[in-house]
Amino acid sequence: MALLGSPAEVAVAAEGRRREATREQTEQFESKGRRVKAPGSCRKMVVLGRQVEQATAAVQQDDILRAKRKQFIRSVGEVTINGLLDELLEKKVLNQEEMERIKLENDTIMEKARDLCDSVIRKGPKACQIFINYICKEDVYLARNIGLS
Repeated sequence: MALLGSPAEVAVAAEGRRREATREQTEQFESKGRRVKAPGSCRKMVVLGRQVEQATAAVQQDDILRAKRKQFIRSVGEVTINGLLDELLEKKVLNQEEMERIKLENDTIMEKARDLCDSVIRKGPKACQIFINYICKEDVYLARNIGLS
Protein backbone atom coordinates (compact mmCIF):
# COMPACT_ATOMS: atom_id res chain seq x y z
CA MET A 1 0.00 0.00 0.00
CA ALA A 2 1.61 3.25 -1.15
CA LEU A 3 1.49 6.30 1.11
CA LEU A 4 1.54 8.73 -1.79
CA GLY A 5 -0.79 8.47 -4.73
CA SER A 6 -0.16 9.61 -8.24
CA PRO A 7 1.28 13.11 -8.80
CA ALA A 8 -2.21 14.28 -9.77
CA GLU A 9 -3.70 12.97 -6.49
CA VAL A 10 -0.93 14.63 -4.48
CA ALA A 11 -1.53 17.95 -6.29
CA VAL A 12 -5.30 17.77 -5.68
CA ALA A 13 -4.77 17.01 -1.98
CA ALA A 14 -2.25 19.85 -1.66
CA GLU A 15 -4.65 22.29 -3.33
CA GLY A 16 -7.40 21.24 -0.91
CA ARG A 17 -5.10 21.82 2.08
CA ARG A 18 -4.07 25.22 0.68
CA ARG A 19 -7.69 26.29 0.23
CA GLU A 20 -8.60 25.14 3.74
CA ALA A 21 -5.65 27.00 5.27
CA THR A 22 -6.53 30.14 3.28
CA ARG A 23 -10.15 29.88 4.48
CA GLU A 24 -8.98 29.50 8.11
CA GLN A 25 -6.61 32.45 7.73
CA THR A 26 -9.41 34.58 6.27
CA GLU A 27 -11.66 33.68 9.22
CA GLN A 28 -8.88 34.60 11.67
CA PHE A 29 -8.43 38.03 10.10
CA GLU A 30 -12.18 38.68 9.98
CA SER A 31 -12.67 37.55 13.59
CA LYS A 32 -10.19 40.24 14.66
CA GLY A 33 -12.16 42.93 12.84
CA ARG A 34 -9.91 43.08 9.79
CA ARG A 35 -11.34 43.08 6.30
CA VAL A 36 -10.12 40.68 3.68
CA LYS A 37 -10.61 41.71 0.04
CA ALA A 38 -11.36 38.23 -1.24
CA PRO A 39 -11.03 34.70 0.13
CA GLY A 40 -7.83 34.14 -1.86
CA SER A 41 -6.27 37.53 -1.16
CA CYS A 42 -4.53 36.52 2.06
CA ARG A 43 -0.85 35.90 1.67
CA LYS A 44 -0.42 32.36 0.46
CA MET A 45 1.78 31.02 3.20
CA VAL A 46 0.74 27.47 2.58
CA VAL A 47 2.55 25.65 -0.19
CA LEU A 48 1.89 21.96 -0.54
CA GLY A 49 0.60 21.45 2.98
CA ARG A 50 2.80 23.81 5.05
CA GLN A 51 0.97 25.25 8.05
CA VAL A 52 0.00 28.91 8.44
CA GLU A 53 2.54 29.40 11.23
CA GLN A 54 4.30 32.35 9.57
CA ALA A 55 1.08 34.31 9.13
CA THR A 56 -0.03 33.53 12.67
CA ALA A 57 3.34 34.60 14.09
CA ALA A 58 3.18 37.89 12.19
CA VAL A 59 -0.36 38.58 13.40
CA GLN A 60 0.72 37.80 16.94
CA GLN A 61 3.56 40.34 16.71
CA ASP A 62 1.02 42.93 15.62
CA ASP A 63 -1.22 42.15 18.59
CA ILE A 64 1.70 42.05 21.03
CA LEU A 65 2.85 45.54 20.07
CA ARG A 66 -0.69 46.91 20.43
CA ALA A 67 -0.95 45.32 23.88
CA LYS A 68 2.44 46.65 25.02
CA ARG A 69 2.05 50.13 23.46
CA LYS A 70 1.19 51.98 26.68
CA GLN A 71 4.02 50.36 28.66
CA PHE A 72 6.47 51.06 25.82
CA ILE A 73 5.53 54.75 25.69
CA ARG A 74 6.00 55.12 29.45
CA SER A 75 9.27 53.17 29.67
CA VAL A 76 11.38 53.79 26.57
CA GLY A 77 14.38 56.12 26.55
CA GLU A 78 15.64 58.47 23.89
CA VAL A 79 18.63 56.28 22.99
CA THR A 80 16.32 53.35 22.22
CA ILE A 81 13.97 55.55 20.19
CA ASN A 82 16.86 56.83 18.09
CA GLY A 83 18.17 53.28 17.61
CA LEU A 84 14.71 52.07 16.60
CA LEU A 85 14.38 54.93 14.11
CA ASP A 86 17.74 54.02 12.55
CA GLU A 87 16.86 50.31 12.42
CA LEU A 88 13.43 50.93 10.90
CA LEU A 89 14.98 53.27 8.31
CA GLU A 90 17.64 50.69 7.46
CA LYS A 91 15.04 47.92 7.13
CA LYS A 92 12.88 50.25 4.97
CA VAL A 93 9.96 50.19 7.37
CA LEU A 94 10.16 53.98 7.62
CA ASN A 95 11.48 56.39 5.03
CA GLN A 96 13.72 59.38 5.75
CA GLU A 97 10.79 61.81 5.81
CA GLU A 98 8.83 59.74 8.33
CA MET A 99 11.88 59.40 10.56
CA GLU A 100 12.57 63.14 10.53
CA ARG A 101 8.90 63.92 11.18
CA ILE A 102 8.91 61.72 14.29
CA LYS A 103 12.11 63.34 15.56
CA LEU A 104 11.22 66.97 14.84
CA GLU A 105 7.46 67.25 15.35
CA ASN A 106 7.40 65.69 18.81
CA ASP A 107 8.80 67.59 21.77
CA THR A 108 8.94 64.93 24.47
CA ILE A 109 10.29 61.40 24.52
CA MET A 110 6.80 60.07 25.24
CA GLU A 111 5.35 61.87 22.20
CA LYS A 112 8.12 60.46 20.00
CA ALA A 113 7.52 56.98 21.40
CA ARG A 114 3.77 57.26 20.81
CA ASP A 115 4.20 58.53 17.24
CA LEU A 116 6.83 55.88 16.45
CA CYS A 117 4.78 53.02 17.91
CA ASP A 118 1.59 54.11 16.13
CA SER A 119 3.46 54.51 12.82
CA VAL A 120 4.90 51.00 13.08
CA ILE A 121 1.53 49.46 14.00
CA ARG A 122 0.00 51.09 10.90
CA LYS A 123 2.77 49.57 8.77
CA GLY A 124 1.63 46.05 9.65
CA PRO A 125 2.74 42.85 11.38
CA LYS A 126 6.13 42.53 9.71
CA ALA A 127 7.07 46.06 10.79
CA CYS A 128 5.92 45.21 14.32
CA GLN A 129 8.11 42.13 14.28
CA ILE A 130 11.18 44.19 13.32
CA PHE A 131 10.33 46.70 16.06
CA ILE A 132 9.95 44.02 18.75
CA ASN A 133 13.06 42.13 17.65
CA TYR A 134 15.13 45.30 17.90
CA ILE A 135 13.93 46.01 21.45
CA CYS A 136 14.56 42.41 22.55
CA LYS A 137 18.07 42.46 21.10
CA GLU A 138 19.22 45.99 21.87
CA ASP A 139 17.38 47.00 25.06
CA VAL A 140 16.99 43.83 27.09
CA TYR A 141 16.03 45.77 30.21
CA LEU A 142 13.12 47.49 28.41
CA ALA A 143 12.04 44.20 26.82
CA ARG A 144 11.95 42.53 30.22
CA ASN A 145 10.27 45.55 31.85
CA ILE A 146 7.36 45.62 29.40
CA GLY A 147 7.09 41.83 29.11
CA LEU A 148 8.49 41.17 25.65
CA SER A 149 11.02 38.59 26.78
